[in-house]
Amino acid sequence: MANAPFACLLTHPDGGYLQIGEDGGVFAWEAPFFGSLGGMPINAPIVDAAWTPTHQGYWMVGADGGVFNFGDAQFHGSMGGAALNEPIKSIAATGEGGYILAARDGGVFPFGPGAVYEGNALWSG
Repeated sequence: MANAPFACLLTHPDGGYLQIGEDGGVFAWEAPFFGSLGGMPINAPIVDAAWTPTHQGYWMVGADGGVFNFGDAQFHGSMGGAALNEPIKSIAATGEGGYILAARDGGVFPFGPGAVYEGNALWSG
């Protein structure tokens, strides 16, 4: 039984999926497991997660913009501790190993390789 409400689901291209709770607990169903935050104190609930391009790791992001990395996921920065107009709602991986955070108000925060944002254009590469 989960300790917190469900936050998101990550499907793996080889089959299976990860079910992730708002507390960062991860339940792996025939998909690679690289760790979790279950039982650890976090400042804000987890809202989304993304696989790395190799699918050998994943990032989780909290509503406050805190980013947590597992497996081959590299940490490139976060919005944790920054004053946000609205909470973070999603994270997306770039093809080069970076990631992009998106807030509820449309704010976009790129981190790492391949994460580029200019005006209204967002792309990976």
